[in-house]
Amino acid sequence: MTEKLAGLEICLLGGDAREVEAALFFQAWGARLTVCGLNSERFREKVHVTDDPVAAVAQAQLVLAPVLGTDGEGRVYALQKPAPVLNETVLRSMPANCPLFIGLAQPWLRSLAVKVGRKLVEFRERDDFAILNSVPSAEGAIAMAMERMPITIHGAQAFVLGFGRTGNTLARMLHGIGAHVWVAARRPEVLAQIAAHCYHAVPFNKLADYIQLAEVIFNTVPALVLDRSLLSRLPPGTVVIDLASYPGGVDFPSAAQLGIPAVLAPGLPARVAPHTAGLIVAETVLRLFLPEYSPPVITCGRGGTWD
Repeated sequence: MTEKLAGLEICLLGGDAREVEAALFFQAWGARLTVCGLNSERFREKVHVTDDPVAAVAQAQLVLAPVLGTDGEGRVYALQKPAPVLNETVLRSMPANCPLFIGLAQPWLRSLAVKVGRKLVEFRERDDFAILNSVPSAEGAIAMAMERMPITIHGAQAFVLGFGRTGNTLARMLHGIGAHVWVAARRPEVLAQIAAHCYHAVPFNKLADYIQLAEVIFNTVPALVLDRSLLSRLPPGTVVIDLASYPGGVDFPSAAQLGIPAVLAPGLPARVAPHTAGLIVAETVLRLFLPEYSPPVITCGRGGTWD
């Protein structure tokens, strides 16, 4: 692997704490880094920092944009302001054979990449990324719930809305610490999987019959699933943690009016476990960029160190 990355020119456009960690990983294995809209005192002097995205990508062999992508005007998600803007000029400035990796691209970016003939690689919805990424997401969500609940999760009635990668991991962790786990889904085969795991399987169209039992709710569905009618059935003090992408799946104005403590919490991996989240990003990108690359062990946690 060291030989594979030696001298490789990698550009990172924007990002959060996990992209900082991914950059440190790449650098430790010999890559030359240029960053724009992303800086850290932990970067070694060899990292080239610039505010010009056109100059940043000009010599790149691989460009990495944030897991959280861009807004509708092309501004990439970045903790450092002003955020770099991904536009036609930037994409045309990339070498023709240089791929752009991004968590999830908006439709306009997909069209633009086709127009200018640049390879766009989206990785946020790939199973090999999303399943591992669900671990820090679930841990962070449970920690947030614990901070807000007056009771233990052990013995609590915990509802998980959706049984995708994150919902599956959440349900398993909640069950493991002693919660009574209820999982809502739509498709019969998914409900069968839920029941096979010994969770309470609830069809979404029957959720109103059981929601009043909830003491904590975790939503993973990126569509409005907790509307006012359902929120009004919740016991006072029920905590709601929404992990779906903005704007989430909860009627937050109604939750506030009803006194339901509800919080939208996307991007949790970067906030609660940036080292692990950055490792997952870096490993995913390398597997896609270098098909022959395979890490000796795929794991979460520290997964080694590169400081």
